Amino acid sequence: MEIIKKKVLEKYSIEEIKNMCAEKFFNNNFKKNTHFCSDLFTFAKYFDIEQLGYTLEDFEQDYPEIVLNYKEIETVFSLYKTGKPLKFYERERNYKTGSFINSLRNGFYYNSITLLKMLDLLVINYNISDFKVEYYKEHIELYGEKEKLEKFKSKYDLKERVYFELYKNSWHLATRGLLAEYIRLKENP
Repeated sequence: MEIIKKKVLEKYSIEEIKNMCAEKFFNNNFKKNTHFCSDLFTFAKYFDIEQLGYTLEDFEQDYPEIVLNYKEIETVFSLYKTGKPLKFYERERNYKTGSFINSLRNGFYYNSITLLKMLDLLVINYNISDFKVEYYKEHIELYGEKEKLEKFKSKYDLKERVYFELYKNSWHLATRGLLAEYIRLKENP
C-alpha cells in the first residue's frame, strides 16, 4: 500500500475520509483494492500533510517519477504540501509558463536572479557555519578557510572566485544571485 494512503487510513476512518473528500477523489483513492492515483497536492487539498507525518522520504517512495524528473525535490515536496500545483505558483508570481517548473527540473542556477520572486518558496540546503558572513546591498561576502570556500563555491557552481582579502587578512568569496539572496533571507536579522 502506498505510504500516503496508509497514513491517511491510520489517522481517519473510511467514513471520515468519505466525508472529508470529493466523491471522485475518494473513489479513485480509497475504494477497496484501488491504488491511489492522485498527486500529493491533491491529497493536500483534503489532508494536512504535516499532521499525517508524511515525510520527504515517503514522498520519494510514493512518487518515484517525480524524483526522476526533478532535481529540486525538496522544493517540489514543500510546494505540493500546500495543496497547489506548481503551475499555480508560476501564474501567481507572473512567471513565463514552464520557467519555474524547468528550474525545478534542471536544478537551480545559484548565480541567477531569475527566481528571486520565488525566493520564499524555495528549499535550498546550505551550511555557512564555517564562515563569517557580511551582507551588502547587492551581494554577500563569506570569509573563511580557502579550501572550505572553494568547496562551497564548487558545490553551488558559483562563478565568482575565492581570493585573499588583504584588508581583512582572510580568504574571501563574494557572491550574488539566488543563493546569496536566499542566505540573506534566512540568516540576516
